[in-house]
Amino acid sequence: MNNTFTALEIDTLQEVMNMAFGSAAADLAEVVDVFVQLNAPDVQVMRLDDLESHLVAQIPDYERARVVEQHFRGESDGVALLVFPHGAEHQLVSLFQSDSTEILESDTILELEKEILMEIGNILIGATVGRLFDLLNRRIGYLPPRTTDGYAVAELINKGLFAGDDYAITVQTRFDFEDRAVSGRLFIINRQQSAQQLKSALAEFWSSLE
Repeated sequence: MNNTFTALEIDTLQEVMNMAFGSAAADLAEVVDVFVQLNAPDVQVMRLDDLESHLVAQIPDYERARVVEQHFRGESDGVALLVFPHGAEHQLVSLFQSDSTEILESDTILELEKEILMEIGNILIGATVGRLFDLLNRRIGYLPPRTTDGYAVAELINKGLFAGDDYAITVQTRFDFEDRAVSGRLFIINRQQSAQQLKSALAEFWSSLE
């Protein structure tokens, strides 16, 4: 159910995200030196209570998924969740290591996997969210990212950062790394009280195209 955004507003948001994701793929490819395929984003609006069941249906073994969570503040407040399926972190390590790299201790590998998830999260979240609000002429700043698991959405509610009956604006895409059996999804969640600000920004963007 969506009584917050019109079809035109969602179409406009989807068009803006199409533009943002183009630069995100290029930025990430420069760092990992492989081709990155970003599919066209799917924009939806849903209650936050419904988001977790949506993720469970979309991502196998979701509770064990690896998530990079980064909050943003400013003229729009929200959080970005970059979600990788369980085990993807092992494949991501190979993007930053050569085949000749010596075998590391298990605790070192775990720390390296965390750092790589944070690095990829910084790039993708910064490029997409930053470009989104640049296009909408709105300024935001970021809090430091953190890695967590598939319980990230429930934690947002339990910590009181979001309410279950808030509406989550989700911008979902799937991205794939060349020659790696790994893919992930990006979700951008805005609080209900930020909805009017975002609606105004979308109206301004639409008017600028006329």
